[in-house]
Amino acid sequence: MAGDDQETPTRTKSFTSDSDLKISVSSPKDSKGKICRAIFEVSSEILKKHSEYFAASLRFNKCNGHSQVELEGDNIEAMFIWILYMHSKEEGHTEEWQDKLFYDNSVTRGAHVSTIWYILEAGDKYLFKSSLLQGFSRRWYTKNVNFTKLSVYLVQTLPVPCYMFSHAKGYMEVTKWLAYNSVGGIQENEPPRSNWKHLPLVAPDFVGRIDSTVYCLRLVLQNRIWEIVRYLHQEGRLCDTCTLLAKAVSLHVDPFHLWFPKHSVHDTLNLLRPLTMNSSGSEVRVTTSCGACRIDWVTRIRDAIRITEHYFHGLCIDCMNHSKEEDRTWSKEAWKLAGQRDGRWDTDCTIKHGEPTWYASWMGTEDSRQFHLEELHGKKPVHMGLY
Repeated sequence: MAGDDQETPTRTKSFTSDSDLKISVSSPKDSKGKICRAIFEVSSEILKKHSEYFAASLRFNKCNGHSQVELEGDNIEAMFIWILYMHSKEEGHTEEWQDKLFYDNSVTRGAHVSTIWYILEAGDKYLFKSSLLQGFSRRWYTKNVNFTKLSVYLVQTLPVPCYMFSHAKGYMEVTKWLAYNSVGGIQENEPPRSNWKHLPLVAPDFVGRIDSTVYCLRLVLQNRIWEIVRYLHQEGRLCDTCTLLAKAVSLHVDPFHLWFPKHSVHDTLNLLRPLTMNSSGSEVRVTTSCGACRIDWVTRIRDAIRITEHYFHGLCIDCMNHSKEEDRTWSKEAWKLAGQRDGRWDTDCTIKHGEPTWYASWMGTEDSRQFHLEELHGKKPVHMGLY
């Protein structure tokens, strides 16, 4: 019952000396039935400028002419950060001031990853412009994201916020880390209360793209080493000098379909890396081919590790945006702009990357993606309808 609700003392915060509107924000009940409440004194003009929702509600509904708006079920810290940044932007603060704004404020500086999701939820609910918090999201990411300390679960909560705030560097780093460090299938984790109200604003799926990339990484490693390992092992062509091959087989990484569901790509590379080291832990510089099979196993394993760990750079926000179907007509010249140009796959991208990142980030149809690959290899595309 409403009468049983426990409320903490109401906090009041003024964001401008010219405030003409009060926003009363009430949080959802916590596990003890407690409700927190805060009042934010804001400029209605600034609020309407940065929110389609408030631009309509303050102009046309019953709130028009009233000095206070009641909002229920919103995270107070999330609303605080949105209002703080929209007012600081209006006052023309520089990047240096934005640094001070972030690091000198305990709410922004100490925001938990769950708060970032509540920020997204509030932005979706009230149609705030995500560009307002690009500076905040970059600073929060720099301060809080340390892959050596974060669990897989927490990293799985980061791709969507990075995408929604157009943080290209963060999105690429997080999706690369997930591809190389996740065991089994990739998952997306988000707070239980997340409830998108405007579906066009939802970030595209990244799980399937990374899962496909992990499969490719396995094939890259397998094709470099294990097909030859399997052949020589089955043929019994091992010799005394092929001790490295014997060690590789003894690791039980082959067959891959049994190994990889329980181990990440990163774990597999770390398992193979010692095979290229000498007893002192230094990398073997001079190698000799096996007298029986004529294969330089040290070089082969070292190359396999190097190629695999640099194969995928992460998903690229720019490539995803460039290749959206709704942004292009079905013409040969239009689609060329979204593919390889001048020998590069990252011509118009914020972060440099190679073809595998472009391939995994493609948002268009499979036919349109295949068009680029077949153009690159000099083959006429099939069923494209472009000729």
